[in-house]
Parts: sequence; structure tokens; C-alpha cells
Amino acid sequence: FIIVLLYSNEFVPIIDMVRWGILGMVFKAVSFSMGYILIAKGDSRLFMKTAIGFNALLLIMNLSGYYFGGLKGLGISFLLYYIIHFIGFTKTRYDFYFNKSFYGIFGICVLICGISFLLTYIEYSYLKYGLLIIMAGFSFVFSYIQLDRKMDIKELFRKIFRRK
Repeated sequence: FIIVLLYSNEFVPIIDMVRWGILGMVFKAVSFSMGYILIAKGDSRLFMKTAIGFNALLLIMNLSGYYFGGLKGLGISFLLYYIIHFIGFTKTRYDFYFNKSFYGIFGICVLICGISFLLTYIEYSYLKYGLLIIMAGFSFVFSYIQLDRKMDIKELFRKIFRRK
């Protein structure tokens, strides 16, 4: 709906790519953050090697995805690439691991995105958008609770609104 509203019906074929790409963004957010470990450790040589290697892999996967599946294949290759990037980064050299609470939160985020992804395939517009709005609300509440646990957002808002 938003793509047609902002652009035109000619952009409708991009919807499948965007659907798959959004799933990939969940993994990209984490794997990019992990990539900064190399910079923080001052290992610029390894950073350059991994950047070149992973970008070459991304190019090959995107070309293959587009060749075999068009725009949808491109979106799928984006998702698969960032899953590989997420799994294969920094553990071998620096023995980096997230704490257990991260995996629970990340798993719920992947679940929310996966359910939302599946809901986009419902053909009945009112049902689809109604359920997607519920998922967006659930996502907002979940994110707020998690952020409040980490940085006390309630107090931050109190401070902001007391200034005015």
C-alpha cells in the first residue's frame, strides 16, 4: 500500500524483495554491530579482509539471487547473506559471545518479524492490516519494555517533560 501510495503501481514488483529484505535487516543490525569489534580491537587488517570477503560474497549471492529469482531472489539472497554474516563473524578470532539474555530478545525479534512477514501474504486487506497493526503494537510494547530495562526510559521521559 505504501509503495503504491508513494510511487506507483509500476513499483509493485519490488514488494517481494522488500519483504525478504526486511527479514535480513534484523540480522544485519546485529552483524554490523559485531563487525565493529574488529575496529575496537585495532585489527584493521582483519577488518579489511573480512570486509572485502563478505562484500564479494554479497555480490555473488545477489547476482545469483537476481539471476534465479528476480527481485524476490535478490531479497532472499540479502536475508541469507546476513544470516551467514551473523553466524560467521568474530567468534573464531576473538571468542566473542552474546550473553544469554540477548538470544532470547533476538529470538523474539526474529519471531515478530517472521510472523509479520507471513501476515503480509494474507489476501484479505482488512484482516492483513489489522493483524499487522496488532504486531506493530506488540513490537512497540516489547521494544519499550526492553529499552526501559536497559536505560530506564520512563525516567528519561520524565526528565524531558519536566524541562518544559
